Amino acid sequence: MGRKAQITAFIIIGIILLISLFIVVYVRNESQYFKPEQIIPAELQPMIGYVESCAEEKAFEAVTRLGMQSGFIYFPQRIEQNPLSYLSIAPNGLMKMPYWFYEGVNQTPSIERMQRDISIFVEETMPSCLENLTAFKGQYYVVELGNISAQTTIANENVVVNVHYPLEFRNKQGLKSIVVEDFHGVVNVRLKKMYELATKIMEAENSYAFFEKRTMDFVGLDEDRIPLMGYDIDCGGKEWNMLDVKKELQRLMHYNLPYVKVAGTKYTPIPDEIAGQDTDYMKNHFYLNFTDSQYDFRVAFQHQMDWPFDLYARPSNGLLLKSNTLPGQDLLKWVCVSLWHFTYDIEYPVRVTITDSKTDEHEAYSFNFAFKVSINHNRPDRQNLGRSVFEAADTVTNEEYCNDVRNGLIIYTVNERTGEYVDDVNISFTCGPYTCEMGQSDWHGGAYALAKKFPYCIRGIVRGKADGYLEKEMFINSNMDNTYDLMLTPIKRIKDIEIIKHDINDVSRTEELSENETALIQIVAADNSYDTFSILPNSSDFPLTLLADDDFTYNLTIYVFENETLTGGLSRQWNVPWPDLENSDKITFHVVGFEGSEEEQFLFFSGLPSYSLNVSAPELT
Repeated sequence: MGRKAQITAFIIIGIILLISLFIVVYVRNESQYFKPEQIIPAELQPMIGYVESCAEEKAFEAVTRLGMQSGFIYFPQRIEQNPLSYLSIAPNGLMKMPYWFYEGVNQTPSIERMQRDISIFVEETMPSCLENLTAFKGQYYVVELGNISAQTTIANENVVVNVHYPLEFRNKQGLKSIVVEDFHGVVNVRLKKMYELATKIMEAENSYAFFEKRTMDFVGLDEDRIPLMGYDIDCGGKEWNMLDVKKELQRLMHYNLPYVKVAGTKYTPIPDEIAGQDTDYMKNHFYLNFTDSQYDFRVAFQHQMDWPFDLYARPSNGLLLKSNTLPGQDLLKWVCVSLWHFTYDIEYPVRVTITDSKTDEHEAYSFNFAFKVSINHNRPDRQNLGRSVFEAADTVTNEEYCNDVRNGLIIYTVNERTGEYVDDVNISFTCGPYTCEMGQSDWHGGAYALAKKFPYCIRGIVRGKADGYLEKEMFINSNMDNTYDLMLTPIKRIKDIEIIKHDINDVSRTEELSENETALIQIVAADNSYDTFSILPNSSDFPLTLLADDDFTYNLTIYVFENETLTGGLSRQWNVPWPDLENSDKITFHVVGFEGSEEEQFLFFSGLPSYSLNVSAPELT
């Protein structure tokens, strides 16, 4: 045989050996997953079907219960022993719906956890369904060769439960004996896809505080029922009962939450007759948009009137909320200014229901979970800071928490107008009831920043304070190393304020405020994003704080009183160029002076914007 022939033979043999090895490995691996189907005698089929129907029945019960209890069948001890960590939706706590996010802790069950719960439920409840197979003992002897063991798989389109339950079947004549070990049940519900949508909704709420913002939209919507901030010409002052405020806000959330829609899901648009004049607002602000994915499900949000709803307002006198008059003034007889500014702590549960309709491929199914809406001092608080009002203090001390630092954060401090970095910003960090003083921003890698390890917290609050800037805060996560920009709003405070009164009939005639006169100054940014106020003659205690490093337009309102009489005022728009404000330390306001009867006072007040056009604009010097 020639050399070429030998080489060819060796190559062929090598290829054959390689193919043989591949086949052996493939068959061995595949044999782990594919077992030859057991041939079951026809007379045993009803018994096998009966066992599998029990497996399927109990799996369906498990999936149904899981869908009613936020993805849980068996609760972790931290939930079971804390009634505040779940929504009780049945008497005596028989049906619990754990909050998926509670006090900064993610309580969302994993797919693996749900599979385990279903398996345990099937193992525990199948025996009661089988009733020792007494229905078939007239035909066969049934011998248990082992205990029930279940394994669950939550797939995209269904839930499959494989039950290992070795049984030996012998006919009465003893002529036939067969052992069957494995059974299975299938529940045709799309639990996995619904769970994925639910987790995205929860992540969106934790990231954007959608429901906290919508709640605050309703606070102050009707100052007669839910006061927030404002003033009124009211000689009797204004009062609100906190219980009435709570009841009204709860009623608003009860009726309006069902109108929230989720992008990418099936929903019915809000009818124009329901939205009324607020059609654009309802359709835009009640639209939760966080994903480009499409889901063939419906999502509903609800809060029931008999569920918990905690509300606390400050300042308050017991259950009474009251407006204030000007400092040092009695209630004015005819024209009185009532001022109020309340901050709210609000906490209430929201139930989310994701519904799938029945088709030829799958059954109808609903998956429910709950979370708490939490507001602290009028601000979204996904960390649940309000528990200092509603719950007992934590057992961990503030010092212990602040010393338990975990991950490194870099907080850059930046002027939001100029983009320049800001030094010497005092930074604190709040998580739940704990507040830690973290230090000052300093030079770090070419910019001013605070680089430090922070205690662990999800949705903690970083606050920055610096001279020449408004106090600023933002939400951060310190569960991993990260970098943030704290954008600071530059301001200029002016304490030296003068008011010149111009006679309404002859504006060239001027005078300063008398010793008995008091002036209330309110300045609001044209876009309503900012406001400041001052009271004369106490301007050193109430300086005006104007936005800096840019030009701004404000709506300016001034009222002047002498004892119980309105003696002057101003209502106009004010353009403030930054170069003029930057080099000034005094503001002179020109107002319209007035003397007249009580009836003429009201006429003057209503015509104030027109009268104000006759006097000079404020002067910066």
